[in-house]
Amino acid sequence: MYPTLLDTVTTRTDARFRAAEQAGAVLFVTILTAAAAQISIPLPFTPVPFTFQPMVVLLGAAALGPRLGMASQILYLSLGFAGMPLFAASPLLPQGAARLLGPTGGYLMAYPFAAFVAGWLAQRGFDRRYFSAVVAMLCGLVTYMMMNFMMTSAPLAMNLCGIAPVYSNDGLEMHIVAMYLPSFFSGRLVSRFGAPTIILVGLALIALAAVTGLSGVTLQHFWIALVLLGLGWNFGWVGASALVVASHAPEDGPRVQSINDFFGFGSMVIGSFVSGSLLAAYGWSAVSGLMLPPVLVAACGVLWLRKAREAKLAA
Repeated sequence: MYPTLLDTVTTRTDARFRAAEQAGAVLFVTILTAAAAQISIPLPFTPVPFTFQPMVVLLGAAALGPRLGMASQILYLSLGFAGMPLFAASPLLPQGAARLLGPTGGYLMAYPFAAFVAGWLAQRGFDRRYFSAVVAMLCGLVTYMMMNFMMTSAPLAMNLCGIAPVYSNDGLEMHIVAMYLPSFFSGRLVSRFGAPTIILVGLALIALAAVTGLSGVTLQHFWIALVLLGLGWNFGWVGASALVVASHAPEDGPRVQSINDFFGFGSMVIGSFVSGSLLAAYGWSAVSGLMLPPVLVAACGVLWLRKAREAKLAA
């Protein structure tokens, strides 16, 4: 069997330390699942909202393995069942045990089983090359969505903060330059350091943009956040695109690339539509803060992939 990400990063031989690390990892994935539930997009044709929870469930289980992955979701459901507000916010569906009896109950109760299957397949190296493509697409999706998510709402937020439109335009111009100027050398950086490393740099820059947005609403904060966001988009998207190319057989190229483009540009549309309503309802801090969970999930996927490759080479 192949080692999971948790197996490769926890090297302690003492059983007590290892048990503590496993418990911490389970709790971490539980918290990630709860955080992903808060990024909820209502859909007009169903009471079931769109969330990032399925992505967290599958990636978390792949990192932890079947038993611990399943345990993390059982813990999540147990805490929600006990009344903690961990389920996706909804004006129609209550929190607590009643949520499991509603239209989303089947989805929620399937999480532990989906986690077990994903962890079981990951342990057995099921189509690792295909999973590399999935992680690459996930990183591209998160990069594009978070870029458009913040870029679309930033000028509106600046206007709400009393900043003149001319300065908003200057910020967008700096953002666009930051998006495309690194293209002159980002490809060489991928060749030298590898696509996963460049993706992580891009995700870190996007996270810094979010933290900058959370730290203040002055003109300088907006400008710095937009520049960091543009740089992060370039490194994240270029690295993810390179990883997609390296993660499939040549005969699968057109199909994989079309799927990657569909999800990448589709996420851009979703980010554009959602950011304005979130800004109007909850403010700029909420927009900035909601960027961090998807970035963290994508970074965990890249780290898992890199550790898996290192373990495979060592074997």
